[in-house]
Order: sequence, then C-alpha cells, then structure tokens
Amino acid sequence: MTTRELLCSIVGLNPKDTSVSWLKVQEKLRNQEWILDSEGFREETSDVSSPRDMAHLLKIIERREVVSREACEQMLNILKRQQLRQMLPKKLPSMKTSVAHKTGGYFGVQCDVGIVYTSKSSYSVAIMAKEITGMLDIQPAIADLSEAIYFSFSM
Repeated sequence: MTTRELLCSIVGLNPKDTSVSWLKVQEKLRNQEWILDSEGFREETSDVSSPRDMAHLLKIIERREVVSREACEQMLNILKRQQLRQMLPKKLPSMKTSVAHKTGGYFGVQCDVGIVYTSKSSYSVAIMAKEITGMLDIQPAIADLSEAIYFSFSM
C-alpha cells in the first residue's frame, strides 16, 4: 500500500481516482474526516512492529551493525535530539542519564522506544500500548514504567 493509497483510504477517497488532488486529501485531514476502519488501521493489513523487534533494532543500531557505522551515528544523533520527553525520559534522573528515543502513536496506539544511557551502562527499551482511549492518560503510565525499568537496571 502506498502512502497515497493509505491517506485516500483514511479520508474516504478512491485511491485509484487520479483526479483526487493532495489538496483534497489535506483538506479532509485538516477537517478530521477520517474513516477509522480503513485498511491502514487494521493490524493484520498494516505495517506492525513489536517491542521485541524495536528493542532489537535499537540494539543493533547502538552496536553500529546496521547499514554503516556512519549511518548508525547519524540515526543515534537524531534519536538523541527527540524533543517529546513525556514518556521514556520523563522520570529518569537527568543528571545520570540520556535517552535516544522515538515516540509514536495514532488512534488508540502510543509508544516510545529508545536507548537509555546511564553512567554505568545502556539498555534498549520499547514500550507500546494499544486499544487505549485516553492518549494523554497513557503517557504518565509509560513514564512510570520507564522509571521502574531504569531502577531495576540500576540496582
């Protein structure tokens, strides 16, 4: 499924209709004219990942085993500049840790995956939640879980 097909299906437009412009798609997205049962929102037909997949990917990026050493350095630099800090890094001691992470979410799904660097070591962590009804309510819970993981590794 292409991005165009996905976006058209989300807003209820025919992706095969070549007369559909990006302006029409953008207008429907701005007006929140979404069809939440489109193919792109179904787990069995969309690109899905698991916490294990993401933690493994982060681990091999940290080991510089993906693409090239330089590419891994660039990926880590991007992840370290993440500005949304309400989940994984929120409750971690800022003087003793840094976090390279990526947040994500849409309609009932929220996640934060990353590498936590402590003064002694580092670890990869991936927290994903689905079927949630309060997107803002889940963020403090993910922050609490991240804090618990940190302290279990720090002991």
